[in-house]
Amino acid sequence: MATIKVVPGFSPSTSGFHFANAFPSVPLLTINVLGQNIPIGDASNGLCGGMVFAVRDFFESGVSMWPDTTPPSSGTLFDYIVNRLFDSFDLVLPPPPPPPPFITPTPPFGPGPATYMWLMDPGLPDHETVASNTGLAPHGRAWVMVMEEWPKIQADIDNGVLSPLGLLEIKSLDPTQMGKNHQVLAYGYKLNGTDLDIHVYDPNHPDDNTVKLSLSIADPQHTTTLTYSTGETILCFFRTFYTFVSPPPPPPPPPTRCFIATAACGADTVEVSTLRAFRDQCLLVNSPGRALVALYEKVSPPLAAIIARSRMLRELTQKLIVKPAYKAVNRRLLARSESRRGPSEGGR
Repeated sequence: MATIKVVPGFSPSTSGFHFANAFPSVPLLTINVLGQNIPIGDASNGLCGGMVFAVRDFFESGVSMWPDTTPPSSGTLFDYIVNRLFDSFDLVLPPPPPPPPFITPTPPFGPGPATYMWLMDPGLPDHETVASNTGLAPHGRAWVMVMEEWPKIQADIDNGVLSPLGLLEIKSLDPTQMGKNHQVLAYGYKLNGTDLDIHVYDPNHPDDNTVKLSLSIADPQHTTTLTYSTGETILCFFRTFYTFVSPPPPPPPPPTRCFIATAACGADTVEVSTLRAFRDQCLLVNSPGRALVALYEKVSPPLAAIIARSRMLRELTQKLIVKPAYKAVNRRLLARSESRRGPSEGGR
């Protein structure tokens, strides 16, 4: 039987950003040199590492994810994602290398770019060699993935922890090509014998719960093919080094206009507060839910105005609509709360 594990309460459609890693062409930051503002970097090249670290921050803190569906170009959220991008590079210098015989450093061994450059090296084999098996050369990419990195990812997920991954997409000695690699966030896996699927949040594919890496872990001595469900070519993966940073809370939503429940029951009732919580936690976190809320806010004002003027209509609306909806929504919120606290899914 297959073993299936997921981090409880996490899915890309509810816990990830609702916009793609497709930022406008604006500087990552600007520094002032002798009165001149000097732009640094270009957000249009992608902020995947910052988005991945930020999503884990939001999930671990319990802070609600921002509802934005368009990538920001400035402001609090943009600055926070940029800062987390630099954090994801792991720019701390590594300890001195071990003395001979050669011992393969287990990535990430810092600084992060060195890990990418080591794995990008066209001279590093995808398989094991006589030299690597005797400790005289570094292990190949298959060994790194299967024997060194996958156990760390598995341990993270088994312990209910999200696991950020660096994905190698290119072989090159040119450091300017590092930006062609990618970062994602592993939140679950399915292991059927030696066939492994790793389920990930991919910043390039928002609200998509189907993205996964697939490989066989049967033979790390030989080249191991990775299949990515998005169709991109992935050559290797490793778990990146993560430390928590408190995320910024989303701005308060604008006042909701003319909710039917408010017209029927009043603004400060448990029914209205529960329905608002359901809207914020369950509807505004995915595209269909946001579309439904937008439609409701468009058509509700005239109905709410009519209901508010009639005591009989208010009582009928409470009895036939609001109270049944409140009971159903309350059960849903309680079940959602319990699922976030429950154990990881498992199978044998």
